[in-house]
This record gives sequence, C-alpha cells and structure tokens, in this order.
Amino acid sequence: MFCRAKVDPYLIETLKGKNYIEVEPNVTIYDLNRKYRITFDLYRIPFNEGRGGSPEPLAGAGFNGKSNYFPRFSPDGRWIVFTQSDTGMAIQPDSKLCIIPAEGGAARQLECNTSIMNSWHSWSPNSRWLVFSSKVNTPYTELFITHIDQNGTASVPVLLSRFSGDTQACVAPEFVDLAPDAIRHISLSGE
Repeated sequence: MFCRAKVDPYLIETLKGKNYIEVEPNVTIYDLNRKYRITFDLYRIPFNEGRGGSPEPLAGAGFNGKSNYFPRFSPDGRWIVFTQSDTGMAIQPDSKLCIIPAEGGAARQLECNTSIMNSWHSWSPNSRWLVFSSKVNTPYTELFITHIDQNGTASVPVLLSRFSGDTQACVAPEFVDLAPDAIRHISLSGE
C-alpha cells in the first residue's frame, strides 16, 4: 500500500529546486495548508504471485476530498488503519485515525481519537492493540494505546505516560513481536 497525490505546479514553482519552503516566522501550519492544499489517496498493488500489477485505489480511503496516508495493515489481515486530515501529511492538527476493512469499504474514524493530531500508529502482533501518537495534552507528542475488538471498535485511549515528559516527545511507536520475558526493564535516557 502507498499514498499518492497530484503534483501542484504552483508548489513546484515555489520550491524552485529546493526541498523546503521558506516561510516567515509568523506563518502557521494552518496558513501553509490553505496555501498549498495537497490531498493523498491510498492505493494498493496486487501481489499476483509476485508479478505485481497496476496500482488500484483502495475503496473508501481515497478520492473523498481528504488526505489519506500512513496505512498500516493489521497482522491478522482484517483491517487497515490510516491517518486522515483535510490536507497534507505530517503534523496536521485535524488528523484522525480511520479504520477500514482490508478489502476496502466504508472507512470510519476510530473511537480512540483525541481532539488534536492523531497519527504514527502501529498494530500489536495479535491485532488487538493499537499504539499511536497525539499532541492532545502538550505541544509534544505522547503515546497512547487502545484496544481494538473483533468489529474494529476502539476503546478509550490510555496515555503511556512513562514514555514522555516535559522535555521528551515520543513519535512513531512500533510494536515488536517478542517473547513475554524478552524485555525485563525499560528506562528513558536520563533516568
């Protein structure tokens, strides 16, 4: 799976060969989103016994007037969770986690979404837990965990408070399939 968007000729002209946009100090992400509206749609490439094929839009996760990105399959193959926002891809204040059946269909927002910046998610090996980042409490990202039931319904999110702090942000969490006794202690740098 991947996401793609049409290239904005105005943005290409603005960049003029650079890989960044120069902005004044008082310009916000909201200003940039209004000026450079980019929406991504999710696609999949069929496996076809390793021969691949042409990219196909994922029904329900594209061409909906929103930006759809960061797709992650559940390890059991039943679900895809992706991030959706009005525009853009990263650090979007309105970003929400959405879930859709793996074969495509109606996407819906997960019940665990906080009020601001939900993204960078990862499934547990048993497909029953999802860890994600949010900025609901601070200007820095924190990790949250939610339980996903058989119907793809999420529980209320729980803050994993030991992984962040006043001077530390957490982003891009990843579940790892290890034996239960493989990790005996986790500590943060400086503790």
